[in-house]
Amino acid sequence: MESASVAPASYITFAPFFLKGPAAQWWDSHRWTLLAGTVITWPDFQAAFRAPFIPQGIMDRKKREFRNLTQGNKSVDAYQREFLDLSRYTEEDIATDARRQEKFHDGLHPDIKLALLVHDFVDFSTLVNKAIQVETSLQEHQGSLRRSRDAGSSSGSSA
Repeated sequence: MESASVAPASYITFAPFFLKGPAAQWWDSHRWTLLAGTVITWPDFQAAFRAPFIPQGIMDRKKREFRNLTQGNKSVDAYQREFLDLSRYTEEDIATDARRQEKFHDGLHPDIKLALLVHDFVDFSTLVNKAIQVETSLQEHQGSLRRSRDAGSSSGSSA
């Protein structure tokens, strides 16, 4: 909505034009169930839309997944994509950029988290960018250590 420069007051008239198939059919029937003159707010529309298409059980499961999300063995990029995908289910958890950064940072791999600990970042994208740079540097460093170790063991075994 924001990228299309739609004013919040116009969300309800704009959004239904993009509904297709069952969602469009739902909207047509939903409008007919409302009393004449009923004003639908954007939060009302979202709640009414989610009820048949995104059950509360799914919403609750996605919230838990987000709250338990960590980088684990994923790359920072893959972690960020999953973070952004699941974050839409818990907007209240990351209502500010600072809270978004805190949650993302807390889920990072311990080595990356440690490297970023002493820094403050102006925004979430800067934090993600620095995490990717740290991850790349750690991978290069680990590769260098492996090459040194392999070179040392091959030169030691020829004696």
